[in-house]
Amino acid sequence: MQEFILLIRQNDTTPEDALQQRSRLIDQWSQEQAQQGSYITAHTFWDYGYTIHPIEGTPRRKVAPVSGDAEICGYVIIQTGTIREAAEIAKTWPGLDYGDSVEVRELRDAIQQQPWHMPAE
Repeated sequence: MQEFILLIRQNDTTPEDALQQRSRLIDQWSQEQAQQGSYITAHTFWDYGYTIHPIEGTPRRKVAPVSGDAEICGYVIIQTGTIREAAEIAKTWPGLDYGDSVEVRELRDAIQQQPWHMPAE
């Protein structure tokens, strides 16, 4: 089994009542994925953070990262056999009905990293 990260991008124009419904559906989805053995963990981000630019070298506070553009608001880590299977799981993300998008990426151990390669589909 391989680990994959689902990077969740959320559009901030969704009405509050729809966000509450979205949250309930995501909780249900997470429980279903856990029962199927694919769910590992998930996290969301606070509405603030720092952006470090290599040229400037000074931390810049970025408030409200979700600001009209669909920026990353959280992630889910799953395990499955292939990236195609991970993409099929990502297609079931309930937030897609609320304007979210999901990027699927394979995770690899940074310490035992091998040279870059395209994963087998």
